[in-house]
Amino acid sequence: VILRRTAAIDWQGLAAYAAILIATAVLSHVIIFGRRRVAAALALVALIVLVPSATSLILASEDWLRIGESVGVYLMIGLREPTDVPIIATLVAEYIAAQVVVLLLFRMAMLPGRIAWRNLTGAALAVMAVPALGMLAIVYGQMLWLPPLPPPLTSESNHYQRIVAIAAGVYAISPDPVAIADLRRADPQSPAADRMEALYAEVLPLLEAPNFVELPPPDETNGHGYSMALDSMQASRALARGIHAEAKDALAKGKLERGSDWSLANIRVGTMLKRDGSTVHFLVGIALEGMGLAPLIAHRHQLDPATARKVIAALDRSLAERQTMETVRLRDAAYWDRAGGWAIRFTSVLTNLRNEPTDPSAELAEWRSITVARLLQTDLAIRLYRHDQGRPPDRLDDLAPRYLSAVPLDPFSGQPLVYRPGTYSFVLYSVGQDGVDNGGHFGNQSQYHGSAGHDLDLETLTRP
Repeated sequence: VILRRTAAIDWQGLAAYAAILIATAVLSHVIIFGRRRVAAALALVALIVLVPSATSLILASEDWLRIGESVGVYLMIGLREPTDVPIIATLVAEYIAAQVVVLLLFRMAMLPGRIAWRNLTGAALAVMAVPALGMLAIVYGQMLWLPPLPPPLTSESNHYQRIVAIAAGVYAISPDPVAIADLRRADPQSPAADRMEALYAEVLPLLEAPNFVELPPPDETNGHGYSMALDSMQASRALARGIHAEAKDALAKGKLERGSDWSLANIRVGTMLKRDGSTVHFLVGIALEGMGLAPLIAHRHQLDPATARKVIAALDRSLAERQTMETVRLRDAAYWDRAGGWAIRFTSVLTNLRNEPTDPSAELAEWRSITVARLLQTDLAIRLYRHDQGRPPDRLDDLAPRYLSAVPLDPFSGQPLVYRPGTYSFVLYSVGQDGVDNGGHFGNQSQYHGSAGHDLDLETLTRP
């Protein structure tokens, strides 16, 4: 059944579907019993070809009132996308096969004086109908039974809406990421730099709260939930790029503590997006956390002990507050089943019935993000130990509980990170996404993601 992507049942869509069934039945009757069999057969062929094609276009337009436009576009310029060709061809082939079988069975049932044939074809039609009706009952029964929607996080200190508003203000001042000092240098008379500085002065304390994404109630999205989510994420990315510009400016001037504070603020933006948002929010949050981690990784050997301890504590908090990809995916499915209406719900049911494997790329991105944070924590803890003891620790166990709350595990192996101490230097890495210790065989990001056989160290993110 073709349904519009709204929160309510699309009665126009149901009426159109009923009309298609009635037209098919009438044409089939004319082909068997009528006099204009050729014309009816041609009309049935046209219906078989046009319905799947128009269906694809109508779903894209999300409006049944555009059916004439959709069919016209199909007839004039062809299919919407190359991927529509196999889909529509499959629908047409299945429709034709089913129609031919039904017509033959009806024709056999009407042969004069053949009671046995009638009984046989009646049984065959029943055999065809029962599984079809059973499948429809399963599908639409699940559509009526919604998965539970987990309750949202609650906190009086959540500042998500205000942070997004400030982010939009930052983007309005400068769509391109630029540091305040560069704004002043470019135009000393412009108030843009002062306005940007005031926005940052307001947002930095807000980011210290346990913020989380506030999605609109599913029944209030009116089918525009995705665009509403994208608007807030675009603003968050603009804020993160601006903060990143401030971090780079401070670090370039040797202000390591100030640059680290800016970078930790970016990690807070990323952590916020990974709490109570959609899957897309979560993945954007991973990217923004990576933006905050990059300067800290590049300058970690220059950080003083107090700043190093601050970074370790901030990463501890980030890792504790984040939600898992599995939690986000379950809430995402339950939310969009409600916000997307019957069309999205129908797609979800079919996906569940097919039992398709989940794309592991999101989980791999999550594990990589956790691994990099734990590598940086452990690296800084080793440096703190070496600062106090004059040498690296013999084992990672020596770091807990004074420098680390616990010995961090590698998400890709479930074992402690690989650590080999030297007299003064040390080697620290994760086995990476292939789950195999390759003896410290490292590459850059492209090499790591492009093939197996590479371990993951902090330099993987910066190595040319």
